[in-house]
Amino acid sequence: MKYQVLLVDDERIILEGFRKLFDWEKYHCEISGTAMDGDEAVIMADDIGPDIVVIDINLPICSGLEAFQQMKEKNPSVHGIIVSGYDDFTYCQSALRMSLDDYILKPVDYEVFGKVIQKTIERIDQERAGEFFHSEEEDQGTVQNMLRWIHEHYMDDISLEILSRQFHLNESYISQLIKHKTGKNYSAYLAKIRFEKARTMLRMSDKSISEIAEKVGYSDYRAFTRAYKAYMGVLPSHDRGFK
Repeated sequence: MKYQVLLVDDERIILEGFRKLFDWEKYHCEISGTAMDGDEAVIMADDIGPDIVVIDINLPICSGLEAFQQMKEKNPSVHGIIVSGYDDFTYCQSALRMSLDDYILKPVDYEVFGKVIQKTIERIDQERAGEFFHSEEEDQGTVQNMLRWIHEHYMDDISLEILSRQFHLNESYISQLIKHKTGKNYSAYLAKIRFEKARTMLRMSDKSISEIAEKVGYSDYRAFTRAYKAYMGVLPSHDRGFK
């Protein structure tokens, strides 16, 4: 299984550099998404559930730190690497006292970046090894109950915190159980259910797109449209009436 990476920078040339100049395969990673502002990054992270987020500090709409903090609240197992210019060096040190793993400076030295990625992957592996201390049989029963509950409540605001209270397990452990069973982080798995349900309703019902958005857990029509496009690759209106 490959580590899923989300790249976030408001400079397209930086995103292309990360895509083309770094050997992701060497580290068993693949780029599962890119974003160019903090708001888009949070929505994208909800959809794809990345293992690692490489994010610039200075982003439009909300900063890289604010965006990553929102991602971390929804998916405690996500790891973050901050990207910064030399002038932000002190700011980067402060960032490390938050929930980010490491930082790199622009212009990016890809040899140094490789060491940072390797260290981050080692942390991920250690966490995963430490989390799975329950018996396999017990884990299977727990995760099946969890997935069934998610399918029954996908239209509600079901955060990892709510799942934690419902099943009396810590959020990080829940996230790892779901990832191990489905191949997706919690937020990505929930998005999959919601958008598949939404697509069915778009094709088979006469409900408006805003009504469908509410029925799959989105109170904000615009947020639903952006997230649907990011996950499905088309706007909701494209699937309207398709059989």
